This record gives sequence, C-alpha cells and structure tokens, in this order.
Amino acid sequence: MVKEKKKQKTPISIKSDSEKSVEQDLVSEKKVIEKVEGEKVTSKKVTSDGEPTLFHYSVVLIIMSLVFGLFYFGFEYYDDKTNDGAINNPNLNIKLYKYPFNVNGIEYSIQFYNPVSDLEKSTLQIGISKEELLSTQDFKFIFSKDPSSNGEVVKVSGRLFPFLKNIYKFPLNSQEDIISSDNLSCMDSTIDTKLIFFNSNSTTNEVIYDNLTGCITFKTTKPELMGTLGDKFFLEMINQK
Repeated sequence: MVKEKKKQKTPISIKSDSEKSVEQDLVSEKKVIEKVEGEKVTSKKVTSDGEPTLFHYSVVLIIMSLVFGLFYFGFEYYDDKTNDGAINNPNLNIKLYKYPFNVNGIEYSIQFYNPVSDLEKSTLQIGISKEELLSTQDFKFIFSKDPSSNGEVVKVSGRLFPFLKNIYKFPLNSQEDIISSDNLSCMDSTIDTKLIFFNSNSTTNEVIYDNLTGCITFKTTKPELMGTLGDKFFLEMINQK
C-alpha cells in the first residue's frame, strides 16, 4: 500500500489576549495619528489660503492711490477756485495767475501778476480797443537804451510779442521788430506799422493810443507798475469782441 502523504497544514497564528490588546492599541494609535496629520494638512491649507497674496496687495495699493489722487485733485481744484487761478510753483519768486481764454475756437492761457478780481476793480485806463490794436500790418517794439527799467517793461513786452505773433499771427521777427533806441517817437509810427513805446517814468498810469499815427504807449509812474498795467491791458483785449 502506498502511504498517502499527509497534507501540510498552514500554521495558524494563535494570539493571546494580551497580544490582541496591544495590536488594537497600535491600530487605534495609527488612526489617531492619521487623523491628526490630516487635520494639520487641512489647517495648513486653510491658513495658506487665508494669507494675503500679491493680488490683495495690488488691490490695496490701487485703492490707496485712488484715495490720494482724489485728495490731491480735490485740493488742486479748491486751491484754483479760491486763489483766482494762482499758479502754485515753489520755484517762482512771485505769484502768478493763469487766465484761460478762447480765440477763434482755440484755447489759450496767459499769466497775470494780479488776481483777475483785482484787475476788474482797477481804474487803470486802457485807451485802445482791440480793433484799433489789430488794424495794422506790423508792429515795432521800441525800448530805451537805458536798461534800468527794461526789466519791468518786459512784464508787458514779454507777453505782448507772443500774444500778437502766436495768437493773432502777425509776422513778427525778434531781430527786426525789437528796437533799442532813444531817437524814435510817435511821429515815426504809421497805421500800417505801429510803434509801441514803454515809459515807466510818466505822470500817469495808462495805455495811450494815437489814432493818427497808430502809436501805442504804455505809461506808468514807476517801473513796478508795468506788470499790472499789462495785466489790465490784456484782460480788456481778450474780453473785447
């Protein structure tokens, strides 16, 4: 007889109660660790999502810029309205006032040495009309050879030259139409070529026009008044139709 081989049985692990208890404790501890680690990951993700990003910083900066911009332009608008157009430039030694105006649909501006409200109350006499000023073909600016008062005279001439050349398109040339001479007078002026004189040591403060010769003279009792006389002159010329 052939003896049958005995089948090998798979060993069965038999654990004692104490071993089972230890194993259960390890499993429980593992679950607790996994749970805690999961909470850490979740907590870290929430914290990371809650931190300010570059986008948030950009939004804050834009809002702050808009607020400061509103304050700045609001101040500038208020300052312009309350200072009668005063030009706020710390580099200027004197205070100037910007006055906008329109000629033939084009916007221009001129700088005054006085507020417009003061000029409107001024009694300085401007004895020439806009029509009389412009009814010519050319102008000659006549300056005294004595330079003592020409610095103040420039407060008129320095604005009148570009006023006539750039706005009213007279073909003025600085080399030909600006003359230093003490020998010329209104008798040398003509309606077609008007001579403009500046007398800062006169007995009156006014602008005089000779309708026979076309001669124009700016007169002041002292040089320091030339800027104000020029302001009054330009204000009237600009506002005349």
